[in-house]
Formats: sequence, C-alpha cells, structure tokens
Amino acid sequence: MCEGAVGINMTAAGSGSNGIVVANNAAINAGASDFALIVKTKLSDWTPSAAQMLMMKYASTKGFQFYVASPNGVLGIYDGVNAIEYKSTAVPAIIDGSFHDMACIRRGTNIEFYVDYAKLGNTVSASAWNMTYTSSLYILGTSTARVAGTIAKVYILNFAPTADEMLAMKTTIPDSWKYATQTAITSGTLTVGKQYQIDTYNADDDFANVGASSNAAGVRFVATGDTPTHWAHSSSLRLAGITLALEPSGIQSDKWYDSSTNDLDASYPATGWSLIWSYTGFNVILGLPY
Repeated sequence: MCEGAVGINMTAAGSGSNGIVVANNAAINAGASDFALIVKTKLSDWTPSAAQMLMMKYASTKGFQFYVASPNGVLGIYDGVNAIEYKSTAVPAIIDGSFHDMACIRRGTNIEFYVDYAKLGNTVSASAWNMTYTSSLYILGTSTARVAGTIAKVYILNFAPTADEMLAMKTTIPDSWKYATQTAITSGTLTVGKQYQIDTYNADDDFANVGASSNAAGVRFVATGDTPTHWAHSSSLRLAGITLALEPSGIQSDKWYDSSTNDLDASYPATGWSLIWSYTGFNVILGLPY
C-alpha cells in the first residue's frame, strides 16, 4: 500500500539543468541577520571532484552557497559579498549512504556547522555580510547543474537556534516556530503563542510582561500576552522561526509544497528527478520525467 513520497531523487547533470528551485522572496533573504540552513539529504558522490551544492542563492559578489566541499567532504559556506569561504573544522561522518541532516548557522559574526543536529567541530569566525540576493534559491544543484542525491527536507530559519534547540529539532519543532517572516514591526500588538525576536531595542520600551526575559537586542521569546507594557520608541521585532519548510509531507508530483506560512513552494527541474515513495515495509523509486 502506498503511504506517500519520502524524498526526491536527483541525477547529476553538469550543465543544461538546475537544482530544485524556490522563487526569490523576502522571507528567505536573511540580510545581515542570524539564520540557519538545514538540509536532509543522501549524496551519491562520496569522493566529489567538485563541491556538492546543498543550497545556494548566489551570483558573483552576492548571496551564499552552502555545500559539501571537495575532496575531503567538510561542510562549507561561501560568502559572495566578501569572497570568503568558511569550512567546518572537522570532517562529518556522512560517507555511509544514509540520510543526514546538515546545517549551517550564522550567529552574529560566527559560523557553526551541524550534522544530525550535533555541532561539527569548532565555531568559525566570519566577516559580516548581507546575504540578501534577488535570485531564486536552488537546492541540490545550481541554476545550471544538478547534484546527484536524494533530498527529504529543507528548512530555513530566520534566527540562530542554540545547540539545545538544534538537538530538540531532531524529534520535534515547536508550534511557535511555524510562523516567521523577515518583516519588522515597530508598534502594535503581538500574537500569543508565537515566537518573536527583538532585533533592535530602544530605551523605555518594555516587553517583560509579554514573555521577554529581558529587554535587549537578540532576545527571543514566545508571546504570553498581546500588549507590551510600553512600545512607543520603535523597538523592532520580527516573528522568529522557520521561513521555509520543505518536508516529506509536502512532496507531490507537481511541486514540493512549503509547509511554513509563507507558501514558498518549490519547483522540480525539467528533467533528472524522480520521487521516492514509501510502501509498507520498503521504498521504491517511481520514475518521473527525465
């Protein structure tokens, strides 16, 4: 009995095709803020002659590339603005033909890498850069090439989760994270049960009565009330959470449906992909257009 798709299989193509694509949207443009990129994938090339692109939103001097580097298989992210490459200080144990969750987090001016929600190596010092770029987001490939592998999950978060929060994501995602935007609000009311982050704090505003542990930039809290004690000095808040959620439940034959509240559905390339369907007790590959 068919239970549903559990992944998307991609064949390699060095030119003439592209990765899975999400159209440009403000929700997936991190700017100079913190972020987390998470990809659950199983790669086919374990000794890559070139970087295996996991996720990119990039052109010369703009955006980013997140990849498994060649030839040693460390995780890396490329800063297109400053033309700097940051790599994990340890080699992940992903050469086993299994799915792994690979993540890159920017926390202030530091970069952290994770594999299966555990931190990989040391924190890497990084330069500040504005990641926003108007191109589409490409997954398991670029605008002109595909990467061989199978992908099951993609998350983009508009904040930097802690190590404990990353570990907890292995089994569950808080409901409060499911509503997120990059749109700043500087007055008004909050929605109880949703997570907010104070991006800029201006003196005399006070969010302690609605759940904030302190009044300072960078503080995240789940709103316990809707009306802050004082919010008349334009302190800036954002809904903090997952701005893109491509999960197995959203994999369909026509597109990969985003389960975040931003509706950023992904499109498959014209050729070179197939869906992996789960049947009772085993998986099979159902061929789709090549």
